[in-house]
Amino acid sequence: MEKKHSLPLDVLKGLTIAFVVISHSFYFGFENACFSAWRPILLSIDMPIFVLLAGFFSASEIQFTVQGILAYWKKKAIQLLLPLLLLPFLYAMVKGLTWDTLLRDPFHGGYWFTWVLFEMFLLFFLVRLLAQTLPEKFRSYGELAFALISIVFVRELNPHWRLADPDTYAMFSWIKMDYLYHCFVLGYFFRRFPRFGDFFKKDSVWATTALLYFFQMYQLMQGSGFSYNNNESMLASLLGILTAWGIVHRLVIEQNRTNKFLAYLGRESRSLYFVHFFFLFSIPSVGDYLRELHARVDNLFAVEVLFSVLYASWVIALSLIVIRILRKNTWLELLCFGKKNYKTQSYELRK
Repeated sequence: MEKKHSLPLDVLKGLTIAFVVISHSFYFGFENACFSAWRPILLSIDMPIFVLLAGFFSASEIQFTVQGILAYWKKKAIQLLLPLLLLPFLYAMVKGLTWDTLLRDPFHGGYWFTWVLFEMFLLFFLVRLLAQTLPEKFRSYGELAFALISIVFVRELNPHWRLADPDTYAMFSWIKMDYLYHCFVLGYFFRRFPRFGDFFKKDSVWATTALLYFFQMYQLMQGSGFSYNNNESMLASLLGILTAWGIVHRLVIEQNRTNKFLAYLGRESRSLYFVHFFFLFSIPSVGDYLRELHARVDNLFAVEVLFSVLYASWVIALSLIVIRILRKNTWLELLCFGKKNYKTQSYELRK
């Protein structure tokens, strides 16, 4: 079966899943031994880019009939919820995690992303459903208005829910919803209004957002550092994903070997996300070495980049081998990844 892909967006997904694994190398592999701006930079853009792209691809047409709505949610349940019934529980058994950690911790053993993404699809479906109640000529404006209201709803609910019921707040990973939902909305409107997305592809625009991003990150690193649910950090993430959006559309214009490989990673990004946790082995000696080196050297940026990229390369390689094996069986492919892998890609390249 052939499915058309966007090469720049597949490359962006590939880079992003690589960033995710590199970032996880510090937490899972090096016992949080991170002393430079390298990991904060990764944290500021990796999951926000994924959510931006999820919002972009969510802008496909929905048939607002009973049959169309049921088909839509069946597809989303298979893609996002079905894999959560198998791999996270296997991971918990392999790593010795408790069921309480897996189900009630806000990070769900690492598998919070697909659950939060399902929440985003649910909330934004309501946005689109409400817009359908308006006359057709006002629906675009209605979507925009209801989307802005939904962002305010998520932001305002966050502190009240956290104080009123910390257990359910953590279970629904609302801290991540609060941090990322606006990226989903932005991605949706990039596709809904192509000229809006095209504006951020302009060289002058993404160059400006890049300068602002690095300035904002510098300010954060000089202060309390990057953290979730911090307005300054959220601004940095927004500037970061706008920069990435512009750069990838400017530079990815041909199918060279690097782009082909990154695009392959992009097409397997969700599968890599599910599988890579199994290979995030702890290497305490690396963490100890980085701490010892930090006592003598102020700037470890290059060293941390080298170690984390090498670690992530092994994790990605092992994960891809397992993914290829699992895809040999149709049922395992469906249970583990929620969809088939399209083996033939057709790209429309910018001339």
